[in-house]
Amino acid sequence: LASNPNQYQWQWRQARTQYSLAKKAGESKSDHYDLCILHSSRAIDLQPDSAVSYFYRGLCRGKQAEMKGIWASLGIIEPFQEDMKKAVELGPKVNHAGPHRALGKLYLELPFFLGGDSDKAVFHLKEAVRLAPDYAENHLGLAQILVKKNNSTQARESLHKLIQLTDNTQDEKLLSLRKEGMELLENLTP
Repeated sequence: LASNPNQYQWQWRQARTQYSLAKKAGESKSDHYDLCILHSSRAIDLQPDSAVSYFYRGLCRGKQAEMKGIWASLGIIEPFQEDMKKAVELGPKVNHAGPHRALGKLYLELPFFLGGDSDKAVFHLKEAVRLAPDYAENHLGLAQILVKKNNSTQARESLHKLIQLTDNTQDEKLLSLRKEGMELLENLTP
Protein backbone atom coordinates (compact mmCIF):
# COMPACT_ATOMS: atom_id res chain seq x y z
CA LEU A 1 0.00 0.00 0.00
CA ALA A 2 2.78 2.44 0.90
CA SER A 3 4.71 1.79 -2.32
CA ASN A 4 1.69 2.21 -4.60
CA PRO A 5 -1.18 3.92 -2.77
CA ASN A 6 -2.90 4.98 -5.98
CA GLN A 7 -4.43 1.60 -6.71
CA TYR A 8 -8.10 1.52 -5.90
CA GLN A 9 -7.91 -2.20 -5.05
CA TRP A 10 -5.61 -1.43 -2.14
CA GLN A 11 -7.89 1.33 -0.96
CA TRP A 12 -11.14 -0.64 -0.93
CA ARG A 13 -9.41 -3.63 0.64
CA GLN A 14 -8.09 -1.33 3.34
CA ALA A 15 -11.67 -0.07 3.81
CA ARG A 16 -12.88 -3.67 4.17
CA THR A 17 -10.12 -4.37 6.69
CA GLN A 18 -11.06 -1.32 8.76
CA TYR A 19 -14.71 -2.40 8.69
CA SER A 20 -13.73 -5.86 9.96
CA LEU A 21 -11.52 -4.36 12.68
CA ALA A 22 -14.34 -2.07 13.78
CA LYS A 23 -16.64 -5.05 14.35
CA LYS A 24 -14.14 -6.44 16.89
CA ALA A 25 -13.00 -3.13 18.38
CA GLY A 26 -14.23 -1.66 21.61
CA GLU A 27 -14.20 2.09 22.00
CA SER A 28 -12.12 2.59 18.84
CA LYS A 29 -14.92 1.42 16.52
CA SER A 30 -15.60 4.94 15.33
CA ASP A 31 -11.94 5.44 14.38
CA HIS A 32 -12.01 2.30 12.25
CA TYR A 33 -15.24 3.39 10.58
CA ASP A 34 -13.66 6.78 9.84
CA LEU A 35 -10.69 5.03 8.22
CA CYS A 36 -13.04 2.76 6.28
CA ILE A 37 -14.84 5.83 4.89
CA LEU A 38 -11.52 7.52 4.10
CA HIS A 39 -10.12 4.52 2.19
CA SER A 40 -13.34 3.75 0.34
CA SER A 41 -13.65 7.43 -0.66
CA ARG A 42 -10.08 7.32 -1.98
CA ALA A 43 -10.93 4.17 -3.93
CA ILE A 44 -13.95 5.95 -5.45
CA ASP A 45 -11.77 8.91 -6.43
CA LEU A 46 -9.37 6.50 -8.16
CA GLN A 47 -12.05 4.26 -9.70
CA PRO A 48 -15.49 5.94 -9.81
CA ASP A 49 -17.21 2.77 -11.05
CA SER A 50 -16.12 0.60 -8.10
CA ALA A 51 -19.30 -0.88 -6.62
CA VAL A 52 -17.43 -2.46 -3.72
CA SER A 53 -15.98 0.92 -2.72
CA TYR A 54 -19.42 2.55 -2.60
CA PHE A 55 -20.69 -0.45 -0.65
CA TYR A 56 -18.04 -0.24 2.06
CA ARG A 57 -18.33 3.53 2.36
CA GLY A 58 -22.08 3.22 2.78
CA LEU A 59 -21.71 0.34 5.20
CA CYS A 60 -19.30 2.26 7.43
CA ARG A 61 -21.48 5.37 7.29
CA GLY A 62 -24.42 3.24 8.34
CA LYS A 63 -22.52 1.69 11.23
CA GLN A 64 -21.49 5.14 12.43
CA ALA A 65 -25.14 6.16 12.32
CA GLU A 66 -26.11 3.11 14.38
CA MET A 67 -23.53 4.06 17.00
CA LYS A 68 -24.84 7.63 17.27
CA GLY A 69 -28.52 6.76 17.30
CA ILE A 70 -31.14 7.69 14.77
CA TRP A 71 -31.73 11.30 15.80
CA ALA A 72 -28.05 12.19 15.96
CA SER A 73 -27.39 10.65 12.56
CA LEU A 74 -30.20 11.99 10.38
CA GLY A 75 -27.63 13.56 8.05
CA ILE A 76 -26.08 10.16 7.33
CA ILE A 77 -29.24 8.52 5.96
CA GLU A 78 -29.14 10.22 2.56
CA PRO A 79 -25.39 9.67 1.91
CA PHE A 80 -25.84 6.03 2.97
CA GLN A 81 -28.72 5.60 0.52
CA GLU A 82 -26.77 7.29 -2.27
CA ASP A 83 -23.76 5.01 -1.74
CA MET A 84 -25.88 1.86 -1.66
CA LYS A 85 -27.96 2.88 -4.69
CA LYS A 86 -24.75 3.58 -6.61
CA ALA A 87 -23.38 0.19 -5.54
CA VAL A 88 -26.62 -1.46 -6.74
CA GLU A 89 -26.29 0.34 -10.06
CA LEU A 90 -22.63 -0.65 -10.54
CA GLY A 91 -22.58 -4.14 -9.06
CA PRO A 92 -25.66 -5.43 -7.27
CA LYS A 93 -24.02 -8.78 -6.46
CA VAL A 94 -21.21 -7.22 -4.40
CA ASN A 95 -20.84 -8.98 -1.06
CA HIS A 96 -23.71 -11.41 -1.68
CA ALA A 97 -26.10 -8.66 -2.83
CA GLY A 98 -24.98 -6.53 0.11
CA PRO A 99 -26.22 -3.21 -1.31
CA HIS A 100 -29.77 -4.56 -1.69
CA ARG A 101 -29.58 -6.17 1.76
CA ALA A 102 -28.38 -2.91 3.32
CA LEU A 103 -31.11 -0.84 1.66
CA GLY A 104 -33.73 -3.41 2.64
CA LYS A 105 -32.63 -3.28 6.27
CA LEU A 106 -32.60 0.52 6.20
CA TYR A 107 -36.16 0.73 4.90
CA LEU A 108 -37.21 -1.95 7.40
CA GLU A 109 -35.70 -0.24 10.44
CA LEU A 110 -36.35 3.45 9.74
CA PRO A 111 -39.62 4.94 10.98
CA PHE A 112 -41.89 5.85 8.07
CA PHE A 113 -41.54 9.59 8.72
CA LEU A 114 -37.77 9.28 8.17
CA GLY A 115 -38.07 7.26 4.99
CA GLY A 116 -38.91 3.80 6.29
CA ASP A 117 -40.90 1.92 3.68
CA SER A 118 -41.91 -1.71 4.02
CA ASP A 119 -42.59 -2.10 0.28
CA LYS A 120 -39.08 -0.88 -0.58
CA ALA A 121 -37.68 -3.17 2.12
CA VAL A 122 -39.46 -6.17 0.58
CA PHE A 123 -38.25 -5.23 -2.91
CA HIS A 124 -34.59 -4.90 -1.90
CA LEU A 125 -34.54 -8.00 0.30
CA LYS A 126 -36.24 -10.09 -2.41
CA GLU A 127 -33.59 -8.82 -4.83
CA ALA A 128 -30.88 -9.81 -2.34
CA VAL A 129 -32.33 -13.33 -2.14
CA ARG A 130 -32.68 -13.53 -5.92
CA LEU A 131 -29.08 -12.43 -6.51
CA ALA A 132 -27.52 -14.43 -3.67
CA PRO A 133 -29.95 -17.23 -2.78
CA ASP A 134 -27.38 -19.17 -0.76
CA TYR A 135 -26.55 -16.31 1.59
CA ALA A 136 -28.35 -16.88 4.89
CA GLU A 137 -28.49 -13.25 6.03
CA ASN A 138 -30.56 -12.34 2.97
CA HIS A 139 -33.22 -14.87 3.97
CA LEU A 140 -33.34 -13.61 7.56
CA GLY A 141 -33.81 -10.01 6.43
CA LEU A 142 -36.55 -11.00 4.01
CA ALA A 143 -38.31 -13.06 6.68
CA GLN A 144 -38.18 -10.13 9.13
CA ILE A 145 -39.92 -7.74 6.74
CA LEU A 146 -42.43 -10.40 5.67
CA VAL A 147 -43.34 -10.96 9.33
CA LYS A 148 -43.77 -7.21 9.76
CA LYS A 149 -46.11 -7.20 6.74
CA ASN A 150 -48.06 -10.18 8.16
CA ASN A 151 -47.01 -12.50 5.35
CA SER A 152 -46.24 -15.48 7.55
CA THR A 153 -46.39 -18.06 4.74
CA GLN A 154 -43.54 -16.50 2.75
CA ALA A 155 -41.69 -15.65 5.97
CA ARG A 156 -41.75 -19.34 6.93
CA GLU A 157 -40.40 -20.29 3.49
CA SER A 158 -37.51 -17.87 3.89
CA LEU A 159 -36.81 -19.06 7.43
CA HIS A 160 -36.81 -22.71 6.37
CA LYS A 161 -34.27 -21.83 3.68
CA LEU A 162 -32.17 -20.00 6.30
CA ILE A 163 -32.24 -23.07 8.55
CA GLN A 164 -31.31 -25.32 5.63
CA LEU A 165 -28.38 -23.05 4.70
CA THR A 166 -27.06 -22.99 8.26
CA ASP A 167 -27.49 -26.70 8.96
CA ASN A 168 -24.31 -28.41 10.21
CA THR A 169 -22.32 -25.19 10.45
CA GLN A 170 -19.78 -24.28 13.09
CA ASP A 171 -19.47 -20.65 11.98
CA GLU A 172 -20.48 -18.36 14.85
CA LYS A 173 -22.12 -15.75 12.63
CA LEU A 174 -24.18 -18.38 10.83
CA LEU A 175 -25.13 -20.00 14.14
CA SER A 176 -26.30 -16.61 15.39
CA LEU A 177 -28.39 -16.08 12.23
CA ARG A 178 -29.81 -19.58 12.62
CA LYS A 179 -30.76 -18.93 16.25
CA GLU A 180 -32.43 -15.65 15.35
CA GLY A 181 -34.28 -17.33 12.48
CA MET A 182 -35.47 -20.21 14.66
CA GLU A 183 -36.77 -17.78 17.28
CA LEU A 184 -38.65 -15.87 14.60
CA LEU A 185 -40.06 -19.13 13.23
CA GLU A 186 -41.20 -20.25 16.70
CA ASN A 187 -43.09 -16.97 17.11
CA LEU A 188 -44.83 -17.60 13.77
CA THR A 189 -45.90 -21.13 14.59
CA PRO A 190 -49.42 -21.26 16.05
